[in-house]
Amino acid sequence: MHKPKIVSKRALSIITSGFVLVLFFQVLPVMAKICGQIEDDGGVGLAAGVEVWNSYPDGKIIGETCADMNGYFCVEIPATVDAEIFDFRLILQGYCTMVEEGITRPTADLVFVMSAVPKPAITPYVADYWGANTMYRGYPVRPGDVIIACDPDGVVCGVGYVRYAGMYVIHVYGDDGGTTPNLDEGAVNGNEITFYLNCEYPLVAANTWANHASYEEDLTFAGVFRRPIPVCSPWILMSYNVEIEDQSRGGLLSPIDGRYTRVISLTCMDGAISWDATRPPSLNDLSVMDNSHGYWLYTDGLIDTFWVTGVPVPPDTPIELCAGWNAVSYLPNAPDAPIHAWASIAGEYTYAFGFECGFGARTYHADRPADLNDLTCLAPGYGYWIEMSNPATLVYPSSGYSCPAPPISTARPVNLTGKVTPTPRVCDFWSSGGAEDPSAGSILTVRDEQGITCGEGVIGEDGAFMVHVYGDESRTSVDEGADDGSVLTLECNGQVLEVAGEAIWIEHGSVEITLTTSGWAAPVPDAFELHQNYPNPFNARTAISFNLPAASGWELCIYDVVGRVVEKLNGHAAAGRVIVTWETPDSASGMYFYRLTAGEFTQTRKMTLLK
Repeated sequence: MHKPKIVSKRALSIITSGFVLVLFFQVLPVMAKICGQIEDDGGVGLAAGVEVWNSYPDGKIIGETCADMNGYFCVEIPATVDAEIFDFRLILQGYCTMVEEGITRPTADLVFVMSAVPKPAITPYVADYWGANTMYRGYPVRPGDVIIACDPDGVVCGVGYVRYAGMYVIHVYGDDGGTTPNLDEGAVNGNEITFYLNCEYPLVAANTWANHASYEEDLTFAGVFRRPIPVCSPWILMSYNVEIEDQSRGGLLSPIDGRYTRVISLTCMDGAISWDATRPPSLNDLSVMDNSHGYWLYTDGLIDTFWVTGVPVPPDTPIELCAGWNAVSYLPNAPDAPIHAWASIAGEYTYAFGFECGFGARTYHADRPADLNDLTCLAPGYGYWIEMSNPATLVYPSSGYSCPAPPISTARPVNLTGKVTPTPRVCDFWSSGGAEDPSAGSILTVRDEQGITCGEGVIGEDGAFMVHVYGDESRTSVDEGADDGSVLTLECNGQVLEVAGEAIWIEHGSVEITLTTSGWAAPVPDAFELHQNYPNPFNARTAISFNLPAASGWELCIYDVVGRVVEKLNGHAAAGRVIVTWETPDSASGMYFYRLTAGEFTQTRKMTLLK
């Protein structure tokens, strides 16, 4: 009998002899394959190892295999990976490890050509160089990487292979002097030694060569880097952290040519500078985009990502800031907390503003309680606005980067209904809480005088909250929200709240308000309900909310597309709305499912992670 093809996960109930047998079938996703051949310079096939990365070296391996003796390979890419651009890393003893970036999922086979590692002459004269923290683009060198040493004449005098992450040792040989006077085998005392990682990226050693010396020296290789710039519609606040040949606006943004209509920035020397596609070219004064500043871009649709390629800028490159507003770049290659990243200007800035794809504004204000600031992590590719009290020099640290996960209980802005349209114009309203404030977990909705929903937030513990309220952007044809002087209406779970005084919108304001809700209690949901996560699609962080009609224990399970449990979240909550945050910095892009179980209630929804 022909066996049917199972195309989805489902359960079949078979009733027999009064019993119900439930059979579960799980369908594995179809694996995509990328195939090719690896050769040496003479066209001979090489049985090299193949790694496919979503981004090298700051991402992770999403597929790997070994080529056969003729160099042919096919590597499987999980169906959950929907990217079209990959980085390949090829490893074979005796050959320079090869990294090819930006390989688009091909329609024809790939061909890679690897170069053999030169062999040094072995002499009795030798110096050892070694290190335990050797880096490439800010990440430890990897097993299989090759380090080659050359003397000032370009003679290869040492070869070492990385066997443990970040660690290397290399014997660097010297010239034997009069034994073979017509042959230069290597270094002599006092020579500078140049190291090459994987036959590329020259780096002069700090220690000059001396016979029988042993030097501990950690190497830091730079190399060309492809920086992804996240792009969302309609506004992004971007920066880049590499040195590029063409810094012109048109050159830098050529990958999205025709997809953006405005670029805006601010410099200490010139003040505001801008480019607008609708103006005559002679009236645009933003012609160059450097790696020290942040830039607003207005786009006409979803683009996802574009790439900027160049040599990484040292993260501790000084950036001069002036008193007042500054549009600054982010130079490190790893995310970092503002308190650490901006330690060099501590106490000199009062307000900071970021704008994250899929979320909107992220802000910090010195006068607010710490848990009401949601700018908790700075990230590569994004730009930031900083308001300075005095001129100062910003120097990012060269190491020690980390971003703390925001506590689940922290009051925070949300956009659960999807009715809020984030714009570059924002005013924060906040309260540290009080006895008469709505209960924790209640949803705060803010509307302008025209009834436009321009902000949503969650009431945190003890009634504390902070909500971003967005203003109308005059350059667009729609009304996104408030204007300077607008009187706002605040609602909680559909009921209008009283505000002591008035909630008046002012751009880049941070306004403390007091809600008066004496005798008012948040409505209790009349049924269990699991809501759609927000944002969706999301990048690394999303909020999931659900209603509990009575106090109950709950469990939230996250599954990948093949049904494996990725994470379990659980707790016990009083009746009302519960909101949790799922942080997933290491998970691959693709579809996920989340299932709520509370008592006998179960409901499942799906969400999409895009990186």
